[in-house]
Amino acid sequence: MDILKTDHDALIRQFAEASAAQGEALQEAVRDAMLRALQGRELTLKSTIDTLQAVVAAASAGVAQNPSGAIGRVQLLAEAVEGMDAAMVRIIDVHRRTLQHLFEQGADLRTPQIRDAVEQVEGLESAFFAAMDRAAEASAPPMRGPWVDAIRAFRQTGTSSGPSAKTAVEQLMSQTKQAAADGRALGQHATQAILDHYATLASGVLMGMCEAMSSAAYLAPSPDGE
Repeated sequence: MDILKTDHDALIRQFAEASAAQGEALQEAVRDAMLRALQGRELTLKSTIDTLQAVVAAASAGVAQNPSGAIGRVQLLAEAVEGMDAAMVRIIDVHRRTLQHLFEQGADLRTPQIRDAVEQVEGLESAFFAAMDRAAEASAPPMRGPWVDAIRAFRQTGTSSGPSAKTAVEQLMSQTKQAAADGRALGQHATQAILDHYATLASGVLMGMCEAMSSAAYLAPSPDGE
């Protein structure tokens, strides 16, 4: 399953009962559900798209049950899209950290696996919008209009994941050029052994990031200072 059933059911219920005033909570729920679904799986473009589509389906099912009118549905779907965008920013950072680790060991950008990983980062925003567009096209008439409106508004304001991907790739390109200038390189066999398991390595980085996020949330002071 692309998203844990508990998360899937919880998202449906949360969107079914939510008001537009709960926007931040909805965004966080969507972001966290996406990241949890990807933990323990190889972090590939396919797994990311599959998870996006599963979260889209859950949010859509919940909003369809919400008693708010068409405008309210657009607002709720907009929060869902914002949450998915926030998750994509985290995923891009996972790829950046993983590639940075490999570059620090002297991996070459010209290596097919590295080039594919960088191209994946570059294409994540397009994959994100493609998943949204498919959601709109597959929706029943009562939900199709709200999806189209929510996506149109989001395209106009722009994603956070797009600029994040661009910055990450620029940093990685600069870093690998510096590594080449310094003459750093791994042995061919060591490099290949690591690169063959890039997606698994990235999944481990994601798991560590999520654990750090959970610890930070647990240690954060409550609003009343306790």
